[in-house]
Amino acid sequence: MNDALTFRPATAEDAELLAEMERQTIAHPWPLSAVASHLTSPVGEGLLLLCGGRPAGYLLLRVIPPEFEVLRVGVLPSLRRRGLGQALLRRALSDLRDRGCTDGYLEVRVSNAAALALYRRLGWVGCGARPRYYTDPVEDALCMRLRLPPQRQDGD
Repeated sequence: MNDALTFRPATAEDAELLAEMERQTIAHPWPLSAVASHLTSPVGEGLLLLCGGRPAGYLLLRVIPPEFEVLRVGVLPSLRRRGLGQALLRRALSDLRDRGCTDGYLEVRVSNAAALALYRRLGWVGCGARPRYYTDPVEDALCMRLRLPPQRQDGD
């Protein structure tokens, strides 16, 4: 991929864009009201990935240091399988570590092999399950946890 990747925090002004990206990337998208509410919450954060200056992916998080929770990750269908999801997560994890976060959590469908492989590649491990957590189809969620290494100190 030759297009330059850039990242920026998602703001309340991005709610419509993120809601549209949700509709394109996730089977059960959040409505605009939920996206807007998340982006205005004191613990809600978003990260937008741009590829060649155009929106390509996003990530929504709940952050209460030292913990965080990955709530939504989406890459536009036409741009998948190019490492963009990994780039988005790596950037978010680096930023979170720099802010003193140490413990991350997420849930993922047990059948979502691509997401599971990505999360495991980045160091996430299973820590439980939520039976029948998802609907349409009904399916269990695997709960995953990530321990981030401590923030590097100057001179380390």
